[in-house]
Amino acid sequence: MRPLRIRRSRGFSLIELMVGVVIGLLAILIIYQLFSVSENFKRNTTSVGDAQQNGFLSTFMLGTQLANAGNVLALTGIDLQTCADPGSANPIDDFAATWRPVPVLIIDSNVDTTPDVFAVNYSIAQRLVNDAPFQQPAAAGAPYQVQSPTGFKSGDLVVAISQAGPCVASQVTAVTAPDANGVVTVTHSAPGYPVDSAMSASALLLNMGPANDVQKVRYDLVLSSDGTTPCDDTLKQNCILRATPLIDQNGKNLAAGERVPNPLASNVVNMKLQYGVDTNNDGVLEWVKAENTWSPQAVLQMPQIPPGGGAPGLSMIKAVRIGIVVRGEQFDQNYNQDVQLQLFGGAANGGYDMTYAKVLPQGNWRYRVYETIVPLRNEIWNKS
Repeated sequence: MRPLRIRRSRGFSLIELMVGVVIGLLAILIIYQLFSVSENFKRNTTSVGDAQQNGFLSTFMLGTQLANAGNVLALTGIDLQTCADPGSANPIDDFAATWRPVPVLIIDSNVDTTPDVFAVNYSIAQRLVNDAPFQQPAAAGAPYQVQSPTGFKSGDLVVAISQAGPCVASQVTAVTAPDANGVVTVTHSAPGYPVDSAMSASALLLNMGPANDVQKVRYDLVLSSDGTTPCDDTLKQNCILRATPLIDQNGKNLAAGERVPNPLASNVVNMKLQYGVDTNNDGVLEWVKAENTWSPQAVLQMPQIPPGGGAPGLSMIKAVRIGIVVRGEQFDQNYNQDVQLQLFGGAANGGYDMTYAKVLPQGNWRYRVYETIVPLRNEIWNKS
């Protein structure tokens, strides 16, 4: 008889299956934890990178605008200081309407965590700019006759300086050939200033260069949710940096509803500025906030050259320092702590202290601070 063979059963036992399932679950858990950690690192790196990019871009753009502030104005500041200040309750409207030689106007919010607002005035004309004397009086809206054979071209923005009241801006539409004495007749658009003033024979005509190169622009921070509400960190919303032109190509002061803002950068949550002034002409700057002696209303009425006796003047403003605070694009749920920042050394050194509280229990954003100092044209071209 053949021997009986016993066949061994093949497959996995229940215990073996359970051990395999446990090992698989552990592997999935480890992979998930690794993915979660790497994703958090990725989010933080991306968020900080976005903040740095916005910070560098904003600092570069604002620094460029402040570096140009006062260009052309510094050359004829003595004459432009005779222009009248409208004296309204809104300093930005006054800055847009007047042609006084104010290179930059800072409006301090008086709160460390609330952004400041500033406006610049300049022209980037690439030829020598000077004012030309009137040869005879000009009636309101009439062409100007000035002695300047090659100083004016069609499309230039000119400012008629009466030296006794308002200064009238308009755009050149035509220029006649000069006569034997170098006198030309400048035909221009309707004056942009609200008062259409006649000019006496003692008036001067300043050429600001091509109208497209003349800038009066306001910079501020607003909530990105509506684009109009001033930025306020207590609302915990995203803010954007924007630039708003204040005049048109004819030099006209645009009304509030006519000003079209241009967004420049997002996630900028604070912006603070200070004047660097040299009050005793010793070359050492004193950093002051835009308040009291250097408030917007006071700066708009300052003469270019101080009359003496310790009185302030626009020529004392040598530089501006600006600091901005930016935050990352993505919220960090693991960064569960308050963020304390300083600008210009903090309040104890004349700067600003800021605390950006965490959002319980989720976390907080990552913040970065950028500061720079920009010398103005007064210091470079106008030592007096």
